[in-house]
Parts: sequence; C-alpha cells; structure tokens
Amino acid sequence: MKDEFRTAYLPIAKEIITSRAFSNFSMAEKYREIQNRTDIDFTASIRVLERLPVFLNGETHKKVRKAMASRVAVTKQKQMEVVVDTVDRLIPQHFMTPGQFDLVSDISKPIWRAISQQIVGENVCAPGLIDEIPQLFDPTLSIRRRLEIDSAIASVIQNIDDEKLTTIALSVLGAKPFQGSLSLSIYYAAKHHQGKPLRDYDWGGGYQRSSLEYVDRICTRDSTVAHQNIRRNERVRCITHSDKYSAEDNLNGMFGYGGHLCLGRAISQFSFDYLTKSLKGLDCHLKPVSLTMASHCQPFKFPASAIIFVELKV
Repeated sequence: MKDEFRTAYLPIAKEIITSRAFSNFSMAEKYREIQNRTDIDFTASIRVLERLPVFLNGETHKKVRKAMASRVAVTKQKQMEVVVDTVDRLIPQHFMTPGQFDLVSDISKPIWRAISQQIVGENVCAPGLIDEIPQLFDPTLSIRRRLEIDSAIASVIQNIDDEKLTTIALSVLGAKPFQGSLSLSIYYAAKHHQGKPLRDYDWGGGYQRSSLEYVDRICTRDSTVAHQNIRRNERVRCITHSDKYSAEDNLNGMFGYGGHLCLGRAISQFSFDYLTKSLKGLDCHLKPVSLTMASHCQPFKFPASAIIFVELKV
C-alpha cells in the first residue's frame, strides 16, 4: 500500500487542505485495489472505510458528515456527563495516590470509551475493535493482520443497519486522535513543568500535542500552489502539526480546517478543559517516566504507553 507523495508544510498545507483542487485520499479505493490484485475479500473493511469522512469527497462526504453531526448533537449532553463522571472517578484513583500509572490505558482510554459508548450505544461493537480498526490505515500493516481485523468487523456489522454502522465509524474517527493527543499533551506538560505542582501548570488553552500530524490530499487537476506546480493525481502529505510550528499554529490546526473540521472538536475540548481544570486544584508533582510509541498506526503518532509517576509533597 506504499505510495509516493510530496510533503507540504504550513501555510501551504492549509491552502491545499481547503482548496477545491484537492480531494481526500480514498482508503476504500485502496482496499479495492488490494482485492483486485490479491483476490482477498475486504468487503467488511471497505464498508466501514466508506463511512469515514476523512477518506470521502463530494456529496458522499457531505451526507456522511451530516449523519455523524446529527448523532453528535443527539448524544452531546450524555457525552459531557460521562466525561465528568469518568474524570471525577479517575483523578482520585491515579493523581491523588503516590505511584505510577499509564496515561493511555488508565486515563485517555477510559474517558474515550465512555464517550464512545454514548456515540455507538451499548452492545453494538466492542471498544477493543474500535481501537483496532484505525490500524487498517497503516501502509505497513501485514495482509494477515488486515484480514484479522476485517473478520472481526464482519462479525459485528453483518446484522446492523447503515445508521449503526455510521455510529461505529464516528467512534473510529475519534479513537486514536483523542486518546493519543490527550496522553501526549499531559505527558509533555509534566515534562515541561517538572518540579512544579499540578496547580501551577500552564495548560496553554488546549492540546499542545497531537497524535495526528498530517493528512493526505490528491490533486484533482494540474495546479500551482505558492509557486509550486502540482500534477493531477499527485498525492500531497499536508503536515498539520509539527515541532517546527509555533504553539499557536499547532493549536489552530489541532482540529483541522474548513469543511474538514473535526466532528469531535467540542467534546474533545470539553474533555481537555474539564480534566485540566480538575488537575489545577492538586498539589501533587508529576514525573514523566517513559514514553513508548506504537507501531502500525500511521497516520497517527500514537503512544503505546505514557508512564507517569505521582509524588505527593508533604
């Protein structure tokens, strides 16, 4: 599944993302190519990929986003309530007890799974599968692993309607960006504020780290962007988050641009704000212990674990 591409940084990246001369990369079409080449059936995976707006264009993109936006609106209040309940439960358990814990498995994953359950509904799809489906985006993933995930998807979606399938796709969209960005932001905040109690942290108004650092676009016609000639059908990797950028640029691009603005922006920001506001009242110190990045997770920069040590000062 490896393809050649050129790389674009801000502000050119933003111009390309918002330009009508560029379209989203179709992951479903890539899997159809694999089917044709190998005669291996990926029908179940394709059904899910066809409902992910980040890989869709035109009227299909608008239709799916509209359905997802409706689901977000209907469940918004419940999502916020479970975030409050989950954070209120996790903080005493992990931030007010001396010792170490994992920001991924102990903090960001439980919060996301609580949100996800409100989006998808109970007993529709196992949270573990929703976490695994984004592996299908990675060009380095083995065919064997793709088939395992496809089989798991098939067993879930064979008896559900398109509306339920759309809710699963909506949850898949947020799984890695939410969990990864929240874990990385807290970990690097602890690293930046070592020696200071949590009550003195400056959280900067939002996520300071993103687990999604780029999006790909396909040029639909020969174009010129910032004096660069880009050929029709050429693939461009648009870097949306980078250590090369200012904190303001990274914050502005955290949830995308224009018509591709993240559907989960409101609940993601609410979760970050509620968690960090709750941490502000604590006198404990955080010490970053280790950060291990996961494999087979492109386009995400996802932490497999982010270990933090909590020290209570007397």
